Amino acid sequence: MSKYSTLVFVGLGLLVLGPACSKSDTYYLLVDVSLETGVHTPDSVTLVATQKQVSIKQATLSWSLAKAGVLEVGLALPSDTTDPVVVTGNAYFGGQSVGQGTATQPTLTKSQNNGPISLVIKAVPVTVGDGGVPDSAADGPGSGETAVGDGPGSERASMDVFAADGVDAPSGDGPATGGSDGGPGPDAGIDAGTDDSGGDAPAADKDTPPVLDAAVDGGAPLDASGADGAGRQWSTPLQVQGPSDYPTPSVAVSPATGDAVVAWYDSVGGVQTVHYAAANDTWSASPATLESRGTPLSVQAAVDGTGHYVVAWAQNDLVTSPSLLGVWASYSADGLTWSNPPVLLAAGPSNADYGDVRVAVNRAGQGWVVWDQTITGSMSSSDPETIYAVFFSGTTAKTPVIVKAGTTNGSARERLPRVAVDGQGHGLAVWTEADPNPAVGYDSTWGAALADGTTPSPLLLESYDADVTFGADVAMNANGQGVAIWAERRSSSYITADVFARRYSVSQGWDPEPPRLYAANFAGDLAVDEDRYGTVSIGFSEPRASGDYQATFSTQAVGGAWSTANIESDDLAPAYTTTDIEPQVRTAFTTGDVLMAWRKRVDGSTFAPHFRWRRNGTWGVESEVGRIDNLYTSDLHIGVADDGRAVAAWTYYHCSYDSLHPDECSDAPLSSLPASTKAAIATLFVSAYK
Repeated sequence: MSKYSTLVFVGLGLLVLGPACSKSDTYYLLVDVSLETGVHTPDSVTLVATQKQVSIKQATLSWSLAKAGVLEVGLALPSDTTDPVVVTGNAYFGGQSVGQGTATQPTLTKSQNNGPISLVIKAVPVTVGDGGVPDSAADGPGSGETAVGDGPGSERASMDVFAADGVDAPSGDGPATGGSDGGPGPDAGIDAGTDDSGGDAPAADKDTPPVLDAAVDGGAPLDASGADGAGRQWSTPLQVQGPSDYPTPSVAVSPATGDAVVAWYDSVGGVQTVHYAAANDTWSASPATLESRGTPLSVQAAVDGTGHYVVAWAQNDLVTSPSLLGVWASYSADGLTWSNPPVLLAAGPSNADYGDVRVAVNRAGQGWVVWDQTITGSMSSSDPETIYAVFFSGTTAKTPVIVKAGTTNGSARERLPRVAVDGQGHGLAVWTEADPNPAVGYDSTWGAALADGTTPSPLLLESYDADVTFGADVAMNANGQGVAIWAERRSSSYITADVFARRYSVSQGWDPEPPRLYAANFAGDLAVDEDRYGTVSIGFSEPRASGDYQATFSTQAVGGAWSTANIESDDLAPAYTTTDIEPQVRTAFTTGDVLMAWRKRVDGSTFAPHFRWRRNGTWGVESEVGRIDNLYTSDLHIGVADDGRAVAAWTYYHCSYDSLHPDECSDAPLSSLPASTKAAIATLFVSAYK
């Protein structure tokens, strides 16, 4: 007898809640549910299946049906669909969630059983101070649908509780939507009772996106100072450098300890870092210099799970230091002592021109450095611009590989790469490509999976070619789940630009291209993070009806709908100045809480760092840190430890400084800053959330 020979017989005994195909046309997606080591043996498992971000089936099954640690489930589906199916599982013991997991069937083959796919339930973290209830717990399983079969010895349990048209289940049929702790899961991580508890309805196509939620989530777990229940709040900002010309900071926070390194470059001191020791809440007495030669740019810092740091940058001086051209790195085992001289990761041609450098490292010390680079340095349309990547482990780097080569056919230039890495060293890169047809001039968004020893296969991620795309960013969790995001203009007038996202997994590749997740007035400054369960958080800026720009947030659990909310209601950033927002988002690994940071215009000439935590699916109050009247904060960057401790760094200018045209910084200097010259124009500040 075949292992799955009882599937059809078992499926025929189940209730169908609405129109579907005939029973003779019912086939099954086979799902093998197992527990990761360390997960408490559950009483039951609730499974939710979604297609196109719409829940189509849901049921609770007794774990007693598992055989040799595997619960074999047959999920009945109509035979006329080929769309990908995402199955999310929540395991419960005594009504409390003890684990979660997801699995994806990338496409269904009609008129036959599909799978099996493996769904591994991973442990759910517990937040101190909430009575032991896991942050990611959804409501406990209901008393409704259970597995149907011939008892514990059945070949495979099966479920058929939601019709494909999304008819609501009867009362008591599986767990309720939402959860008191509101973590990731089938309810998309949204608490019941908040403004976005139901989530936005998914778009039918790219021209019918979800609408924005009317208001921000209710509740205020933080007090006005930004303190949380454990008494944490942002420290008084400390000036660690300056004045200088243009220090752009990068922040790396050790996930286990909360220690941190802030790295930057300026023409006064070179590539520099300061170290934060969380245990005694102290910063380095003075910066460490990693590089004082040449003209470094695009300095980026990262840290692994044991507190080993890497800082990468490019040398780009074609005139005075051509021998230094290339991408460099320096390593540190403690954030204090650095490899000196730095390590050359990739030597460039004698007249190359470098752009953005980005670095990502996992807890095991494996990582990727990506950058864009021309060949001749002319920066003309005929000078190819290419995306490169280097894999490294610890302090050992491999030979660079070309991710996507630029061409000389008019304007095909690959630029502005971003990179993320999973727990096994698999990378994910996204970037922007200038359209190869100069008559069109529309940019597009590309992505590529990165694996040590393999040649990347770049993929055009979007086909919505009405206008240019921009702002691509990428995130990835340790489980190999990733997401790429970008914005795209709907018209050449720069009036409207929408937000798009496309998911990826190491095991299944790229999901089919979805509709836009949000139709913005003009989205800009996109930033993204993804938690351990695959819940995506995006921050971006957009104007409201008044024309003022504001910070906006979108989130989506695996298989769930996008939910979008305003983060502020009183921003004063004037129209067409999206750089007055520059949001950042980071997720705490253990708690699943999200920190969003942005620079906020608080009056006509003052811009200050603002922060807001999303805890258990609910936004706390807005915290302002270190305002200095008549100064302009810029380049705000954050990092978050596993337990929610955080570090922020930013620069203060005395006006809206343009690094390409410093003499145009014509505002009269206020405070103690010097006159508006290229040198000595800005100061760098840091703060810790402790």
